[in-house]
Amino acid sequence: MQHRIVITRHRPWMRAAAVAGAAALLAIAGFMLFAYARTSTVREFKQTRSELEQLRDERRTLARELRTAKSENAELRQQVVYAERSQQIDGQACESVKESLAGLQAEAADLREQIAFYRGVMSPDVGKAGVRVLEMRMTPQAQANLWRYDLVLIQSMRQEKRVAGQTRIAVLGSQGGQQKRLDLSSLLNSGENLPAFAFKYFQEFSGVFTLPKDFRPIRVMVSLLVDGEGSPPVEEEFDWSKIQAQRAEHEIHVE
Repeated sequence: MQHRIVITRHRPWMRAAAVAGAAALLAIAGFMLFAYARTSTVREFKQTRSELEQLRDERRTLARELRTAKSENAELRQQVVYAERSQQIDGQACESVKESLAGLQAEAADLREQIAFYRGVMSPDVGKAGVRVLEMRMTPQAQANLWRYDLVLIQSMRQEKRVAGQTRIAVLGSQGGQQKRLDLSSLLNSGENLPAFAFKYFQEFSGVFTLPKDFRPIRVMVSLLVDGEGSPPVEEEFDWSKIQAQRAEHEIHVE
């Protein structure tokens, strides 16, 4: 077995140089890493700062928009309240106008009836000269089968003398399937007879009477018996459904 002998040069400075080179490389690498990190950090910081400023701008914009929206919302609420109040006032005014119109229409109807009445007194038809019935009306009362009658008699204005006589009123209808004729005098609640008439131009009569429960009125017969010889009675017949009133009409007062 042969031994091999290797002879090397002793160079202690090379180890020191290797260590120094490695240290230099590490330093360079560390500096480069530091520079890269510093550059990246600065860039990210600037980007973050830019995004922060952008977010602040957006927050300020949103705050302005929110204030504007609140202001518009408050204004819209005021407009809604105003519109509701206006609608309420308009509704009340409309109801007031309707009530006033209804009152005026009722008053106009009442005046028309009064005008028609006085026209009938002042200038009655030639064919109806003399005493006659101007109006016959039956008005139901609150109590069942209780009625109020209103009778207006007139004579022509051409007549200068007073006319007098008796009034007879009969209610014709059916009761128990049979035709019945009831004298109004026997039905009056006052127990008195129909009053006699005596007037120059017109006169009104009224009273309250009770019909039998099972009596169904159909017609009313009015007879005027004028005092004096040779004066024929005046008779007029009225359909119950046509003279039946639903409410109290105008009243005529005779002095």
